[in-house]
Amino acid sequence: MSSATHSSTTPLPPNWRYLPLAAEALTLLKRGVVALPEVKRWPLPWLQSSSHTAPAAVAEQDYQQYLQQSYERLPANVAGLLTFEQFAAQAEAKRADIEAHLRQQRQAEQAAEQGNANDWLLQRFFCDALDPLAWQQHEQGFACVWLALDPELWPQAELQPVQYQPQRTLSYPGALLVDPPAFAPLQEQRVLLAREQAPKLIEIQGMTSGLLRLPPKAIRALLLGSHYPQALRQSLLEFWYGDFRYQRIPIYRMHWPAGHTGFSFLPYRRGGR
Repeated sequence: MSSATHSSTTPLPPNWRYLPLAAEALTLLKRGVVALPEVKRWPLPWLQSSSHTAPAAVAEQDYQQYLQQSYERLPANVAGLLTFEQFAAQAEAKRADIEAHLRQQRQAEQAAEQGNANDWLLQRFFCDALDPLAWQQHEQGFACVWLALDPELWPQAELQPVQYQPQRTLSYPGALLVDPPAFAPLQEQRVLLAREQAPKLIEIQGMTSGLLRLPPKAIRALLLGSHYPQALRQSLLEFWYGDFRYQRIPIYRMHWPAGHTGFSFLPYRRGGR
C-alpha cells in the first residue's frame, strides 16, 4: 500500500490535509460546511471484520454465584423448605436456560461498557494527495475532488490521527481511531463528533450527517480528480469562480504523464485545461 513514485509541478505543503468529496461538494461549499456522516458510511476495516462471535461459555463460578443470589432472594417461607443444595439440584433441569440468560446479561453489560458506533459521526482526511491508494478510499476514487485544508486555520475541527495496530480497540470512540497496520501508509486522520452533540443533523444522499463549519480561509486549494464528471466539474467551477469566498483559492487538476503509473497536479487554467 505504498505511494507511487512521482513528482508534481505544484507544491503540496506537508501540513495540508485532504477531504475527498463527490457530488455533494457544491452543496457543502455553498453552505460553508463539512459533513460528518454516520459511521456506517465508511468501510472501516476493523468494523467490517468485527463480526459477532458466539459468547463464551458461562463459567461454573458465575453459574454458582447466580444460584446463590437467587436462593437468597427466595421468600423466607420458601427458603425454609429446602436447603441450597436442594435448590441447586432442582435448578439443574433449567441450567441451559439459566446459562443463556447469563450470556445475554453479560453481552448487555459489555455493550454498555463499549458504547455504540452508531452514537458517532465521522469524517476522513488524508495526508498525501499523490497517493493513489488514498484516492481509492472513497468509492468514487478519481471521480472526486479533494479540498486541501490547513488544520491550523480550522479551529472548529479536531483532526485526530489514526493509530495502526494489530488488534482492534473494543470501546468507542477509540475503536473509530484504529486500523490494521497494513493501512499505515495512508496516514489517515479523522474528525469525530458525538451524534447527540451535533448542532444539526441533515440527510445527504440518504445518510444522516452532522455539519461542521469550514471557514473558507482554511481551504488552501481545490484538487480536481481526473475522472470527476464533466457536468459536476462545470457547475462546481462556475460557482467557485463566482463566489468571493473561494475565487482566489487556486485550483489544480490531476495529470497522468504518458508512460507513468503515477500522477501529478498542474494549475487549472480557467476556460481550459
